[in-house]
Amino acid sequence: MRNALVVVAALMALWLGSGSAQAEKRVALVIGNSRYQKVPELPNPERDAVAIGNLFRRMGFDRVDVKTDLNQTALRKALREFSEAVLDSDIAVVFYAGHGIEMNGSNYLIPTDAVLRSDIDVVDETVPLERVSEIIGPARRLRLVLVDACRDNPFAIRIKRTGGSRSIGLGLGKVELSTGDTLVAFAAKPGATAEDGDGRNSPYTTALLHSLATPGLEIRMAMGRVRDEVLTQTDRRQEPTIFGSLGGSEIILVPGKAGAEGAGAQPGVAQDKAERAWAAARDTTSVALLEEFIRRYGDSFYASVARTRIEELKKAQVAAAVPPAAPSAARTPPGSSALPCGSGAMTVSFSPSRAPCPLSAAEERSLKPKDVFRECDQGCPEMVVVPAGSFVMGSPEGEKGRQKEEGPQHEVTFAQPFAVGKIHVTVAQYAAFVKATGYDAGSSCYGVVGRKVGERKGWTWKNPGFAQGATHPAVCLNWQDAKDYVAWLSKETGKVYRLLTESEYEYSTRAGSRGRYSFGDDAAAMCRNGNGADRTMHAELRLSSRFTAVPCWDGFAWTSPGESFAANDFGLYDMHGNALSWVEDCANKSYNGAPEDGTAWMSGDCSRRMLRGGAWMADSSALRAASDSKCPPN
Repeated sequence: MRNALVVVAALMALWLGSGSAQAEKRVALVIGNSRYQKVPELPNPERDAVAIGNLFRRMGFDRVDVKTDLNQTALRKALREFSEAVLDSDIAVVFYAGHGIEMNGSNYLIPTDAVLRSDIDVVDETVPLERVSEIIGPARRLRLVLVDACRDNPFAIRIKRTGGSRSIGLGLGKVELSTGDTLVAFAAKPGATAEDGDGRNSPYTTALLHSLATPGLEIRMAMGRVRDEVLTQTDRRQEPTIFGSLGGSEIILVPGKAGAEGAGAQPGVAQDKAERAWAAARDTTSVALLEEFIRRYGDSFYASVARTRIEELKKAQVAAAVPPAAPSAARTPPGSSALPCGSGAMTVSFSPSRAPCPLSAAEERSLKPKDVFRECDQGCPEMVVVPAGSFVMGSPEGEKGRQKEEGPQHEVTFAQPFAVGKIHVTVAQYAAFVKATGYDAGSSCYGVVGRKVGERKGWTWKNPGFAQGATHPAVCLNWQDAKDYVAWLSKETGKVYRLLTESEYEYSTRAGSRGRYSFGDDAAAMCRNGNGADRTMHAELRLSSRFTAVPCWDGFAWTSPGESFAANDFGLYDMHGNALSWVEDCANKSYNGAPEDGTAWMSGDCSRRMLRGGAWMADSSALRAASDSKCPPN
């Protein structure tokens, strides 16, 4: 039986839907070749590819394919498949990190299984860079190739020259382009080598990460900043180079307010973006969100509308304010349970169904790890601030209960704090959503007491969620039920609520621990820390005469109320057991190529979605911090 529950996360940042405001179709193919079979491995290309792929996803690209360690067949296949996505695109980008080679003035990308014993093999065992330019040719506005492949190449040194007329140089050679609106950008000058660097990413990739996503920055200006940063990082040993030309119109990958250099969108385009952004923000009751809109689109007509809206909201707040509470009655004392929404110095009511009190920007900035807050009375969960930091995701080989897809272990870094539901979303909270929206949870077992939801080996179990009580977790919900609930929370509060990513869930579960569980390696300690089979056993087994001794009996037949067990060191409950939780990510067979910045992995088998945390009926293996499950969204 699956008890599919929702655990929600709210970003500690203001949100404006700039990604959804993109009218253009933008696609990217990102390749990183590190594990070469015939020459020493390169340390950074795989990490570079993952980081660049995550960058394009955050920039709102419609499709981002991230491929690592491609042999000849896989490299050609990746390019062929990507060519189909380019056909109806406006902007197409290819990023390649790995080995490349120049021969007789032509440049070639080197797959991981290349041998290259002689110069004759170059044509047979590599992929011409010219082929990449051809594939992205159909893109309507911008064709961009980013090549971090000018590294000191061991192939070039050992290749046997069979013809006196063939020349093989250091680095890559100049590029001649026959099509306009195309840029081919190298990490170094022709004939020069690029550095892999001492950091997590190469100097070139690091500079791309810093500049490409700058709001309002035109692509030519962005690439100029990349050049300047690499020169600085390498003490002027490495200078990136660009070939090609663009027309007179500005191309901006991320919309936003123009910078001091004058890198802004065309007036008509900017107004269209402001109009689409306003359509997403117009109904919000969040002053902070409206202020962010004005910051980004201050020159548009809609900014004046947003200013008027702010004035109206502030007047309404003053009219509805109750006498201030004593200074000690803060909204949410750090480390304590959250007060009811509106329990601070002001109570505001815009409708009978809810009392909105989303955090202001200043209140968000003042939050510390383990602080608790809640942003509306009805339906909103209590949220706990989780600190920024890094952890090693996955399980080590040899861990008891380990599954192959839990590796390879890799480091994930969260640059900013975020907030996680203190407990599973409860029956009462989900019921408030259903009541407010008339949501048809037909695919779930919402509200049906005693409905049969599954059979196994002759045993029958009935609805263990809504039949048990308001503070139990909401269960029997599919992935779309979860998504619709968090979308409603976002609309109610004017803030971003969403499903956790898989890496966020494991990071939040571990709370600093590297053991099997947040409390170490001893499964017997689950008796204090979570509701799983090792604690409660199956309800059916309890009723069987064959089982007379049930460890850690707690009196709960299925799920338990929130906060029934101990919290982890982040202040979160039931991260092990009680109910499985849907997360955002698509299913994958391993962590090869997984995001390393905490974002959701949106490539792979998206016909299945990931679940985390284990359930009341799960054994000790399935309750581990690294354990996961994969299920169809329905």
